[in-house]
Amino acid sequence: HAEEPFDPLRAAREQGNTLVQAFHERFADKRGVNAEILHDVVALANTNGGNIYVGASESARAAVVGVERTESAITDLRAATARQITPQLEVQIDILKSQGKNVLQVIVPRGSEAPYALDDAYIYVRSEGETNLAVRDELIQLVREAIALGTLAPTATAPASTAPGAVSETISPKVKPPRTGVEIASFEVKKGTKYFAVRDLRNARIVTNVTRASARKLWQYAIEEREKNPVDAHKVQWVGDIGIWKQHKHGGKMRYDLVQRAGEKIFVYYGVTEDGIHDQWRTLIAGEETGAMEMSAPELPADAQVNADLIAPMNEMEMPREMEDASEPRAEIAAEMIPPIDVAEDFTATAELETPAEMEMPPAQTETEIQTPANDLPPVIPNPSEPRPSDAQPKSTAQTWREELERAMKETNDRSRAD
Repeated sequence: HAEEPFDPLRAAREQGNTLVQAFHERFADKRGVNAEILHDVVALANTNGGNIYVGASESARAAVVGVERTESAITDLRAATARQITPQLEVQIDILKSQGKNVLQVIVPRGSEAPYALDDAYIYVRSEGETNLAVRDELIQLVREAIALGTLAPTATAPASTAPGAVSETISPKVKPPRTGVEIASFEVKKGTKYFAVRDLRNARIVTNVTRASARKLWQYAIEEREKNPVDAHKVQWVGDIGIWKQHKHGGKMRYDLVQRAGEKIFVYYGVTEDGIHDQWRTLIAGEETGAMEMSAPELPADAQVNADLIAPMNEMEMPREMEDASEPRAEIAAEMIPPIDVAEDFTATAELETPAEMEMPPAQTETEIQTPANDLPPVIPNPSEPRPSDAQPKSTAQTWREELERAMKETNDRSRAD
């Protein structure tokens, strides 16, 4: 049969919400165009640009909802961006077909006149797969970049100075950091509250004055890990000067906390995703995955634990309570036991054993001879592989131990005769 045509929406949904793409099932709300779509337009323009898909959720398993009257929807969306976003921003809007439904693809460029604002007041930025209002230091960074590019004129001239909380590093790592995740560059305490400087590894921007209360999800994770689970260099899986400190799965994606040392300084990169791993980092991760595969043991059968217990040397077996009053110490009994038990053999005693006088035991009973004296041990269960009467009683731990003891002694005697 004919091969299915490529579905770009499906491919995008398999990745989910990321730094450069977002999804919205609903095109409109009560006031017109869904406001969250406009939030994402502003955020992508202020960050790295990207795509917004309208008419489908980020879950590849969910049905595509689609957008009705697509031409009218495109007109409304263009009007909303022109009216509510400043400065003016041109976006490209295409129509995609998926599951028989029409979906809008809004292609947002990285803006050349950032910062962009919604309704002249709300400046959004994109962080991982989320859109958030820019915090103070992000606003400052956007403005500084605009001044550097000449798209925004400075309002005053001031001597260069180091702002409170700014980070100054004298040591640089030899390997370039990963391209995703964050780094806690420094912190300071003001009136009992810790203020952190967080470096975004995607663009190397440093946001200062971040607290645990104001931190976004990834920032908060990094701060909490730094406080509660500080890196111990002796426990890192080092390969040269880079290593893996921790790895975990979040949102269906594997994330790594990676470390790098330069002299006595250790750099920690939190929440690094696959798309941010490059060069030596990729080799490091690939080596870790290969090692994990080589060390993984095959799954044992359900009775593996039982067999492992049975093949333990007899001198390590626990004496059942029922036999604690035996006349000889356990060590002397165990001394007679030479080989470990082979679980593949039948445990059923088939003949009388020649037993040392100090370890005299009654001969093994046949199935028809089993009785339960009032003060004796519970009856012996026949071999499970052989037929047994429906009224057979469960075998006690003591009886099982005794049968194994008898069989091991028989094997020892048989070997002695053979020699």
